[in-house]
Amino acid sequence: MNKRRATFLLFLIFVSCAFYSLSLQKVLFNIGQTYKLSGAQKGNLVSASSLGFVLATLTGGYLSEFLGKKPIIAIGSIFSVIGSFLFGYAPNIKLISPYHLSLFFIFLVGAGTGVMDGVTNALIVDLYPEKKSLYLNLSHAFFAIGAIIEPIIAGYLIKWFNWSWVYYFVAMFGLLILILFSFQKFPSFKDEQKLNVEIIRKIVSKRDFWGLNLCIALYVGAEIGFGSWLVEYLQVNNNFELSQMSAGMFLSYFWIAMLIGRFLYGFLVERFSYKTVLSFSSLGGALSSLGFIFVNHLYLAIAFVVLYGLFLSGMFATIISLGTEKFPRYSGVITGAMVASGGIGGAIFPNIIGRIADIEKWGLELGLGSCALYLLGIFIIILMITGGNLYGSKERSK
Repeated sequence: MNKRRATFLLFLIFVSCAFYSLSLQKVLFNIGQTYKLSGAQKGNLVSASSLGFVLATLTGGYLSEFLGKKPIIAIGSIFSVIGSFLFGYAPNIKLISPYHLSLFFIFLVGAGTGVMDGVTNALIVDLYPEKKSLYLNLSHAFFAIGAIIEPIIAGYLIKWFNWSWVYYFVAMFGLLILILFSFQKFPSFKDEQKLNVEIIRKIVSKRDFWGLNLCIALYVGAEIGFGSWLVEYLQVNNNFELSQMSAGMFLSYFWIAMLIGRFLYGFLVERFSYKTVLSFSSLGGALSSLGFIFVNHLYLAIAFVVLYGLFLSGMFATIISLGTEKFPRYSGVITGAMVASGGIGGAIFPNIIGRIADIEKWGLELGLGSCALYLLGIFIIILMITGGNLYGSKERSK
């Protein structure tokens, strides 16, 4: 096995996951115009994708125990490729409501992405057990690279063709990665950890378990919710009224900030406590989201979006890391549960923003402003479960 080539292919899978995840954020406004959807109906599309992600995350890891990680990743990729092509083609289907078909197709995309995301993370840990933190951070950096590139490509495809071609493109890219991945050999790994009812009962009885899972759900709600409605807000707000291309560039600004922040965040966590870093990030993100909706100058809006990305950049990985510190003997179980909770947050909170957006006049502003409440919720929970000095050194499990 060529380990470097195998690792690079796994990194490219994360680029593909970013394409699948960001495409809906980029074209949600255009889809709404095509199908004449309300904010709640557009929110349902985001929720369907997230629901597929959650169910696949919960089942993909379990199935990989029996079928192996490579086959499960390949199956997830097939789901996303087929779902993306059909989602793009849905407006041409006249026999059944294309919107309701789209809910099922985007569910397939989300499910495939959830399988690829979860099981690829596990495969990277298997390949680099001694350097898993380094390579997991690199994999998330590749996700950020994909998230930066995708809105730019999507903007040109919408300009030259229509939004459907965004999904045709991500399907073709995913198919290419699937073909290359299918010919790559990977070693087989046998997981040592075995679950039983007593272990699960012990974990779920802990307050910290539920607090950390709620933190992840709120974080994903703040990230996906903001990104899902950012483009539409900039297009319809009277202070901006940007084109699809210009509004979409804000997603790239956001993900450039996320990419930079992910490289810097690890150093901060090593120097300061989890409590300090997560408290600073959640408060900073909350203020940045509020600053964004109150400004009416383009460059100030860019600045607040960049700040929002920087503050949020390392929160997901740091909350996961805190979970493995709190439950060091069950890191695999905790990580899987928290990733699934993130999918639940992605299903619930963007939908809430969509329903708030239906309120006349100030709906979108209030919806985006709710992201500040999600981040303040994280701040409160972190204070409750960590304890100790806010400015202390990095706490360790006892």
